[in-house]
Amino acid sequence: MEFKDKLRNLRTEAGLSQEDLADIVHVSRSAIAKYENGGGKPSEETLKLITDYFKVDISYLNDDEEIKKTKRPIVGFIITLVCGVIFVIAAAIASIFYNQMKLSVSFSNSLKAMAFLIIIIVSLIIVGITSIAGYLLMTIKTGKKKLIPTLVSVVPLAVALIIGITGIVTTRIQYEDYKTFTKEKWMNAYNNHDYRGLLIYSFLDKYDISGYSELQVQEVLGNPDWKNETNTWGYDLGYDKDYMDPTTFDITFNQNNNVVSYEVVPH
Repeated sequence: MEFKDKLRNLRTEAGLSQEDLADIVHVSRSAIAKYENGGGKPSEETLKLITDYFKVDISYLNDDEEIKKTKRPIVGFIITLVCGVIFVIAAAIASIFYNQMKLSVSFSNSLKAMAFLIIIIVSLIIVGITSIAGYLLMTIKTGKKKLIPTLVSVVPLAVALIIGITGIVTTRIQYEDYKTFTKEKWMNAYNNHDYRGLLIYSFLDKYDISGYSELQVQEVLGNPDWKNETNTWGYDLGYDKDYMDPTTFDITFNQNNNVVSYEVVPH
């Protein structure tokens, strides 16, 4: 309901003529007629006299659409702020999953990380659309147009910073993981030679396999990826490249099937 209708209803319900109301609020009868015909609105002073006489809150006399327009900037700001927070958190989570996925110890974990990453990316797109909607609501009333240029310049920097920080943190966590060799980690990394390549150095710090039998080596490292005629076993480290062979961890046995030498060999 518009102001003109609310004013007319209050006047008629009180049994007042336009001239009576004009005398009460100290304006001309033609001014009251103009208000009730939608030709204008009273000054703040006159509006206060009207609300005091009819004992209604000033917000009641505001147009419903005007109230909505007043609330829109607040709602838009809240939506934009919440979406911004969600975006930052989701970007951080996505970065962590991405870094874990690069050096996941198993294929199944890698698939799970990829699935989570896709879900997060889709969620970020939805959040971005919602954030734009919130921005549009916020600018309907205020008319401020500085947010979009700010987002265009700041958001990429913020996302880069988030990805960089989470990448460093994740790498640090993984580095601590590589420092502690276990048989389980080595076995789980059967299909991830990059992970093996990092894990092998903590193995060398922990074990001296000189004199180990073939059975003892298998208990620690499992079956080799290959054997050759010189009684040497090899475990692949690092991914195969089109232009070079992978690095390997070579173990050479003597005629009694005991280890006589072992080393990381870049081919």
